[in-house]
Amino acid sequence: MGAYMTGGVTDGMKLATITSKVGIKIAITNARKLDPKRLENAMVDFFRTLWEMKLYKESLILVSEFLWNEDIKEILSLFPFFVIESKPSPRNKLNGLTEYTLDDIEVFEKLGQFLVFTRSQFSESHDSYLTHQMPAVETALFEYYAIFHQTRELDALMAEENSVISQAVTLFFNQFLAKRSLHPALAIYFAHTERIDEALKIWKTLNDADKENVRWAVEAGYTLQLVDDEDDLKSNLDWIKKRSRTAAIIAFLRPNVDISLAMDWIKQNAQEFSVRFYDYLLNNNLLKPELVKNALDSYTDLLSIVGAPEFKADHAAFYEKYYQTWLKRSPRQNELDELDKYLIDQLIKCAMLNPKNLSKYCSIAKRLVKMDLMFTLFQIGEMYSEAAKEFILTWKADFAKIQKFCRQCKSPEKAFKVTIEVLAEEGYNIFGQHRQFILDNIEFISHEDIIKWIPDNQNIDDYIDFFISMEGKNLLKRNIMKMQEATIRQLNNEIDYKLTIQEVRCAEFGYTTVCGSCGRPVGSGFVCVAPDNTVYHLACKPKKLVNVQQENHV
Repeated sequence: MGAYMTGGVTDGMKLATITSKVGIKIAITNARKLDPKRLENAMVDFFRTLWEMKLYKESLILVSEFLWNEDIKEILSLFPFFVIESKPSPRNKLNGLTEYTLDDIEVFEKLGQFLVFTRSQFSESHDSYLTHQMPAVETALFEYYAIFHQTRELDALMAEENSVISQAVTLFFNQFLAKRSLHPALAIYFAHTERIDEALKIWKTLNDADKENVRWAVEAGYTLQLVDDEDDLKSNLDWIKKRSRTAAIIAFLRPNVDISLAMDWIKQNAQEFSVRFYDYLLNNNLLKPELVKNALDSYTDLLSIVGAPEFKADHAAFYEKYYQTWLKRSPRQNELDELDKYLIDQLIKCAMLNPKNLSKYCSIAKRLVKMDLMFTLFQIGEMYSEAAKEFILTWKADFAKIQKFCRQCKSPEKAFKVTIEVLAEEGYNIFGQHRQFILDNIEFISHEDIIKWIPDNQNIDDYIDFFISMEGKNLLKRNIMKMQEATIRQLNNEIDYKLTIQEVRCAEFGYTTVCGSCGRPVGSGFVCVAPDNTVYHLACKPKKLVNVQQENHV
């Protein structure tokens, strides 16, 4: 099916015109209103017209929002640094478009987003025409990361199962290795194609040539994560450690690490970095050995000295930042406060990654008398019953704090329900002394629960104020929603109007039709038609009008 046309102008051309006037966001909003088939037919003209207008960034934003269902190589061939197999020449859909030769960083950023989006969409597609293009997409993404020295992204791409075309990559390096200084990318490529020794030689050469930068030692640390031979590992760690001990530790931050080997090396060469290795183990869902349990215990032991007159220096090895200082003296209060904050952040992170251990983390927080931390962990795990019991024990049922806690939970309705039921079980008169607490949070409580909580020997008429308050708040909520819906409808109408007045308009006119500016008959030939159907000679049209021409055949 061809492109949908009105008045000789396709949908894609119209959307490109809207982009040039009011921006790509509104054009994309307008495009989403088209049915899927019509939008698919509009994509080529939309992209082509944007490119011809030199709106390169906008054209790439377009294909990062809507999937390009044509030959992906047609877009890739617009960028001369991509080396792809069977390059389309000439292009079929995008024939005649010039290559991009400028150096705009925003355009290149959008190009990367387009490639990532397309790879994601193709990987989920069941359309064989698209999935067969995956090698071209992943090869282009490899080359993109290489050219712009995004080494971590390139390493992640190569670590995954991929269909990067080795012949194209070889041609790419032959053509651009020296010209664009692609040696870091070549090292990563070697590391993931069973040439780790060659990769490490490149990193060492770059490290020796650059006396100030630690980046190449860090990259070598990541490459060493792929090395299993103990001798090779230690020999390379020697030169990496001289530049950066942090970079050397990276070599051990991998799922299949030999923990004994790692700890032996760390104790001998960089003992102050023990904590980083423990953190890695705690946060990667590994089967935690006794060593890691001791690490977490050591964190809590360190915090237990807050306010204590003495300090045990043997604990210092477990906290990287203050290691050297603590060997010489007791820590200052501000140092302990920072350590306190570190543990809180660490426990919250562990709780989110390992919810099955939440009870243990809550116990640690309680032992350290970190009650705010404990209730934060309760919120993460939706442990509302446990939280309610702690409210009574710790906060003496401080209802202001209970209200704040429940409102900040993932499910406020569930939190209020469970908490109120526990309070009632513990003997708190929720409809007596704490009646106002229920009324203040009535929007989170259902009619059914209110009725269920009323004692059987009580008259329901005595609780009518609850139901009146509940209905009043529900009515207010409905009115607010209606106002929001009305505002949204008004905004949509305004957007539709602004888009409509910029579209090509058709008007019917005859021999007596005169120009809206000079008053003379328009005659035959090309004329300009305004959104209100006023007709102008081309020479007479107001400047504010979109430059739209229409041929008059009268």
